[in-house]
Parts: sequence; C-alpha cells; structure tokens
Amino acid sequence: MSVLTFVREVNITAQPAITTSEDYFKEAGIGWMGGNFKAQLLGLEVAAIGETDLLTLWELKVASVDDAIIAELGDKAEVSVSQFTAFLAANRENPRWFIAYILGRNGNPWAVLAHGLDQLRFWRVEAYSVDSPIEWNAGHHVISR
Repeated sequence: MSVLTFVREVNITAQPAITTSEDYFKEAGIGWMGGNFKAQLLGLEVAAIGETDLLTLWELKVASVDDAIIAELGDKAEVSVSQFTAFLAANRENPRWFIAYILGRNGNPWAVLAHGLDQLRFWRVEAYSVDSPIEWNAGHHVISR
C-alpha cells in the first residue's frame, strides 16, 4: 500500500559549494535549530549542485514511519543539504510541515523536519535518527529527488 501521494515537482536553482554554518541556514529562513540538527548538519562540506535540480513533493496519506516512506521513495529518498535549504528559502510563506532525508555528519541518513511558524516568519528544524523512527502525521509533506 502506498503511503505517499504526489503533490508537485519543484525546480531548485544551482547552488554553490559551501560549508554549512548558522548564517547559511539563517539565509534560508531557518530561525531555530534543534540539537541533533546542529550536531549533524553544521560544519558540513557540501558540493555544488547543478544548473537546475528537480525535487518532488509528496503528501503522507496516512501516518507512517521512516522505513515505509524510504522504501516507497527508494533511491530518490535522499536530498542534499543545499537542495533542502534552497527549497526552504523558496517556500518561506508555506506553513506546512516538511520532512527530508539528509545524510548527516556521521554518514547516516537523518529525517529532518522543518515547520514554519506563521507569526514568527522563520523555519524551525530538527533532525531525527531513522534508526529510532517516529511516526509522522498524515498530511506532512516529504521532499525527495
């Protein structure tokens, strides 16, 4: 049974190679970072991404854990830090909850949750180990390649 419904495709423009920092994430509209996010995604060397990358946005039809989502997305599950931050920067006014699977400092995938707070106008982000999955609510959006 499918847990995801296709929403739309999103073009991400070219991004330069960078070393992630608090300032880098602030430029994308991230105003609060949880401890796991900081530990796994700050100070990463990130390669440049091409002229245009295409991401796919999915909606969870039912509450699901990471294993079911990743199994359905297959080799398209993982997105880069640059793709994720470019997506957030372009969607600052969107109050939805977004999940992306990103490789952390330890080389393992992390489920990164971003949600906007309308009145504060910034993203809150945290990373969760896929080794200790939590159940994501139906209606959350998942970003993939």
